[in-house]
Amino acid sequence: MADQLKGSVGETQSGAGQRYTALILTNTSTKVCDMRGFPGVSLLDSSSKQIGQPASRDGNEGPTLTLQPGASASTTLHTSASGMGAACEPASAQIKVYPPDNTASLSIAATYTACGGFKVSTLVAGTTGS
Repeated sequence: MADQLKGSVGETQSGAGQRYTALILTNTSTKVCDMRGFPGVSLLDSSSKQIGQPASRDGNEGPTLTLQPGASASTTLHTSASGMGAACEPASAQIKVYPPDNTASLSIAATYTACGGFKVSTLVAGTTGS
């Protein structure tokens, strides 16, 4: 399934010492794609080595999403803002994403800094995260 998807990162919203960033998966194939649950998410440095621990799951698993060709699903990455007391990992060069129930991954060129770890929510339809 990873070869049917393109990943991207949306806007980061900040508030009360927290940061929320949409992670978007778009079906680039000509086939319908079904997904349910949480993607696996890790941060990678410029040598493709993992930075810190993978994201932990936040919340309950959502319903199955049926993505038509060109449609998107998204999740929210949540971490503390820097300067809030939690130790920050080095900034990533890439975000590695495993679609739910898949062992193949895709990588997104993106800078993301996790402070005090980070969490991933269940996938929802659209591009704004949950």
